[in-house]
Amino acid sequence: MLDRILYWLGRPLVELYARIMLKMDVLHHTSLPIGPKIIVANHPSTTDPFLVLMLVRERVSILIHDTLFRVPVFGHYLKRAGHVRVVPGNGRAALDEAQHLIRAGRTVAIFPEGDISPLGGGFHRPRTGAARLALSTVRR
Repeated sequence: MLDRILYWLGRPLVELYARIMLKMDVLHHTSLPIGPKIIVANHPSTTDPFLVLMLVRERVSILIHDTLFRVPVFGHYLKRAGHVRVVPGNGRAALDEAQHLIRAGRTVAIFPEGDISPLGGGFHRPRTGAARLALSTVRR
């Protein structure tokens, strides 16, 4: 219960920051389907998680690199808000947790590059987690 409250208290702050500081405006041309989804996005900047949160109205758990979970206070918030820690070399645990969340009805966001895109442009080689997550959660 507290986790849900923390998420919904933090979300307006994220949206306010995105609108004021990042001057971000999202135009919704159509609604996303109701129910759990996997949102897969490239990762050209540190602001991408803000954009993902602004795309959907329901609660989203984002797969986030372990480094951010180790930041005092912020890391505790990430954990309590229901985001998924991705520890290098142990991606399987993150995917297992994401599978569990999807099966429980939660939307999950994942960045297949696993890192912010190179500053010079282009992309890092994508990892297989997004495809494996999609294949493992298909309703048959």
